[in-house]
Amino acid sequence: MAILAHNLTVAARNYYEFQAPGVTDPQGLREINEVLHRVTSYLSHILNDDEDIGWAPVVTKRVLDPDNPEVANHTRLAWKQAERTIRRSN
Repeated sequence: MAILAHNLTVAARNYYEFQAPGVTDPQGLREINEVLHRVTSYLSHILNDDEDIGWAPVVTKRVLDPDNPEVANHTRLAWKQAERTIRRSN
């Protein structure tokens, strides 16, 4: 989840101008932020030993199936990159 959260922050960079003050796609950035919010919230529950496994499918669906197709592409890529990172470390 931590690796996924990191990858989502990288995905969010697709929605604003790097090294500039402008946001190129406010709705896309907002959607990535909502996905990241759910991931980090779930991660905090895992770290506090009060994980409710019932939220795993909700978080996973939000990551893998957001409404915006472009956002979905970025979040799925973040997921796949997290999987690859975990496989390499095992």
